[in-house]
Amino acid sequence: SHTARWLFGMMDITGCGRVSKLEFITAVQRYQEVNDFVLPGLDSSNLLSDVDGFDIVDRLFVAIAAGRSRFSCADFAAYFRAAHEPSGQDLGRSTRRVLIIGPGFGREINPRQGIMIEQAGYQVHWVCNVPNPEQHSFPVAPYLGTIAAEIERFRPDVVACASKGGVYVVGLWQTGIWRGPTLLINAHPCCQQLPKDVPVVIAHGANDEVYPASRQELEDLVASGTPSLCFLYWTANSGMISPGMFTREGDRH
Repeated sequence: SHTARWLFGMMDITGCGRVSKLEFITAVQRYQEVNDFVLPGLDSSNLLSDVDGFDIVDRLFVAIAAGRSRFSCADFAAYFRAAHEPSGQDLGRSTRRVLIIGPGFGREINPRQGIMIEQAGYQVHWVCNVPNPEQHSFPVAPYLGTIAAEIERFRPDVVACASKGGVYVVGLWQTGIWRGPTLLINAHPCCQQLPKDVPVVIAHGANDEVYPASRQELEDLVASGTPSLCFLYWTANSGMISPGMFTREGDRH
């Protein structure tokens, strides 16, 4: 809309067509028109000394940018258009985009895992042009740009990884390249803390022989994130018939 383009022009200080977090915070603090549109009723004139207000603006940026480091005018307009649509509308899985980091997800070794997501009706994009990160002294940073480019091009709603792919996700979090909804299957040991204000689901089995972890350890990991945004899906042994035999066995790696 005309209003969205006008406001975006005020935020896009460098004129590059993409607004960074710093530009967004500066514009919300500097221009009353921007403040009143994005956060009506909130006084953002002293964000640097208002911790609660700064957190609200920070979370809003993450939501508009969908986890990326910058957002476009189209992103800005789409976010506020959706925010004003009647609630209760189910957009359906066909509109949701899932980016899968290939290493560790077993596209060749365990193809059923990826096929399940594709057959569920989601739009799926695989990033397989990055190497196995579980190598001695492996430098993750040089390959994050490759994943960042795919994120920018595909614009996913969710980034999913499994096993060794978690090394890349931790790198994406630490650099701020991705701060959107994330799925970790078989959480990698390098993931010691979840980022704040990021929705994360961890799926892990009690019999994981590659990255064994207790339920308590994983619950502590989930608790390191933001409450109500993080979830642990834990599959455990249950119904012991005899020592070592159960009616239901927890998942392996």
